[in-house]
Amino acid sequence: MATANYWALTQTLVPATAIGCVSGVQNFAASLAGMVVPIVAGWLKQQTGSYGAPMRAIWFVLALGALAYLLLTREKYAPLASETDSESSRPR
Repeated sequence: MATANYWALTQTLVPATAIGCVSGVQNFAASLAGMVVPIVAGWLKQQTGSYGAPMRAIWFVLALGALAYLLLTREKYAPLASETDSESSRPR
């Protein structure tokens, strides 16, 4: 989920009192991955001599993330349509 959609999911699925904390953890994880992935990919390419191993590692992490999304998100945490309609009509 390398788009802004995961920020929307955070605000939808996480209790309001924890949104800031969870958003911070998300931002930290994305920044950490941005630093670690080039190092690991370079090391894997150097060890194997091809880009096959780094690509397989990327696919593995992608599949793991998709599996986590499927198993960890629950419909019971999503707001009802009536709740989102009333929230959008409230003055801010």
